[in-house]
Amino acid sequence: MIYSRTNEKVFYRKSLIPIEREDEQNGKYISVVSLSGFLKRRDIIEIDRIITDELKSGIHKFILDFSGVHHLSYKDVSLLMDFERKVNEYKGEIKFVVKDPYLIDILFVGGWPFTCNFYPDYIIAINAFKNEYFLTWRNNANDTHSSTFKRNN
Repeated sequence: MIYSRTNEKVFYRKSLIPIEREDEQNGKYISVVSLSGFLKRRDIIEIDRIITDELKSGIHKFILDFSGVHHLSYKDVSLLMDFERKVNEYKGEIKFVVKDPYLIDILFVGGWPFTCNFYPDYIIAINAFKNEYFLTWRNNANDTHSSTFKRNN
């Protein structure tokens, strides 16, 4: 989708990346949403719609690629943080690809939690899904206080 702005264009490119093995809860695809341009509130609302549709269709792994984003308002950072809450409700995972230090500064000024990791490119984020540590409550809701385990490939 291309949306024209006064002097910039925001481009969304959505793709599904198959992973090697199927996760019982999260399916076998990672949804990658690549963004570019000046990110405005209505663009973030459109991203929310994309994530909601994907969650309802059974895809629970996401990568938001901000590599091409030049600017966003610090006031809209809370809307981006809501994506993580929404995906967590479905026991899913979301990763953020942010390279630009200027954008990282805007995210932190807007209240971005320091616990969220940024990835330098989407290939590294995809590999993180395969090798990351995760809480066992994702697989075993009866024992929420158990330790973390390394995911087997």
